[in-house]
Amino acid sequence: MDFNGNKRDLADRLATHSYELTESEVANHYCSRAQIFSAFDGGKGWNPMPENKENCGVDGYNDNGTGTGGNSNNSASSSAAAPTLPAAQLAGANNEPLTNGLPSFMDNLVANATQVTSTDELVSAISTARAGDVIYIRQGTYNMSSTIVLEQSGTEAQAIVLSAYPGDERPIIDFSSMTEHFEHRGFDVLGNYWHIYGFDIQRAGDNGMHMSGSHNTVEFMSFRGNADTGLQLDQGASYNFVKNSDSYYNADSTQENADGFAAKLGVGTGNYFYGCRAYQNLDDGFDGYLRDNNQDILTTWEYSWMVRNGYQENGSKGLGDGNGFKTGGSDDKDLAHNGLYLNTIAAGNSKDGYDQNSNRGKVTLHHAIAYANHRNYGLSDGAERILNKLEIKNSISLNTISSDKFGALEENMSNNSWDNDTASSADFVSLNMDELLGMRQADGSLPVVNFFQLKSDSDLIDAGVNLGLNYSGSAPDLGAFESL
Repeated sequence: MDFNGNKRDLADRLATHSYELTESEVANHYCSRAQIFSAFDGGKGWNPMPENKENCGVDGYNDNGTGTGGNSNNSASSSAAAPTLPAAQLAGANNEPLTNGLPSFMDNLVANATQVTSTDELVSAISTARAGDVIYIRQGTYNMSSTIVLEQSGTEAQAIVLSAYPGDERPIIDFSSMTEHFEHRGFDVLGNYWHIYGFDIQRAGDNGMHMSGSHNTVEFMSFRGNADTGLQLDQGASYNFVKNSDSYYNADSTQENADGFAAKLGVGTGNYFYGCRAYQNLDDGFDGYLRDNNQDILTTWEYSWMVRNGYQENGSKGLGDGNGFKTGGSDDKDLAHNGLYLNTIAAGNSKDGYDQNSNRGKVTLHHAIAYANHRNYGLSDGAERILNKLEIKNSISLNTISSDKFGALEENMSNNSWDNDTASSADFVSLNMDELLGMRQADGSLPVVNFFQLKSDSDLIDAGVNLGLNYSGSAPDLGAFESL
């Protein structure tokens, strides 16, 4: 089979969100529907599968070459699942494997790495870094009064690594001495191919981290208490991979701004968030609002949780929007922010769990959970500002305060809990949202929770339709967690 010759066909199918593999593709080692995600934008970023089929089943590939044509009998829980293949393709940094676990520079100490113990050493090491360099930040609090700028770039084969030191307590980079101002960012990542790992950024006067570079990996990071969005991708930032990171308690003095994560304004395409959490941010958990950028960008979210956004650290309601996932929006400019949301959760947010915000793009939600938001799904802003396409399958809505809204020029919705009013609190082991905010596992993976796990007698088990994701039983379950 000629991989390149079939790229256009795959892209066409993906554009309509039909990414089941054909028998021929399975036979020719396309091990996962994830392999063709990057064809969404007309084939940009395309990478064929390795010719060696033995690679299937490791480093993030799907199991045993069964592809997406049927039940793979892979019963791994979602909290421990590996990121799908495009993450490595998008980031390209350091060629790290995708399975959850410690990256190589944390699993084994790099002998010739630079170790820093002071703010001056940190800034100096970053400013002189070159492709392949590893910078270890030793434990402690680093008090900074000015922005740390990452201008250098690594390469696809050799990222620049900026990481906590293996075995140390997490370093804290503290920008408390900054005043609140739009130029007072904590980190500004201008370069490409950085792998940033394992430390906390707090109390910057604007974004905790702003990124305009591409092909960067941000992993096991924490952004908290900043005066604007914790981590914002903007100004053409493309194909960045944000993995197992948290953003919380971000708030400005007006009590109406600061998101957890943002891929907004002039952001580029192909950015991918996996295993991330945003909670109690004053504005939105994720903000995809666009301004003056190209049409038809794609952002992917997988196994990520948006919890109690719109509320402050003390639990009181702020003046921000309070959406979980704000899919896009551009006021009167009709810009399209395409979004793919897989196994995501929006719970307890003060406004919409999933919000259109006048987005004109294509939004796909598979195995979503929306629980106890003011409105669980707010995906219809009327005929003048309507989504181009909306697909929702195998998803759940429970305990919404205001009625859910759906609307698009083209709709494809089926096998959802509201089709037959099938979901109730009796279906679930736990509805305790606090579980979602528990401590991460040692490698940064999301905590294992009982929240929205299905009881053995739930009629939501095997009630879904096959979408190319692994499942056990005769059919996929509804929601983000597959029962064993």
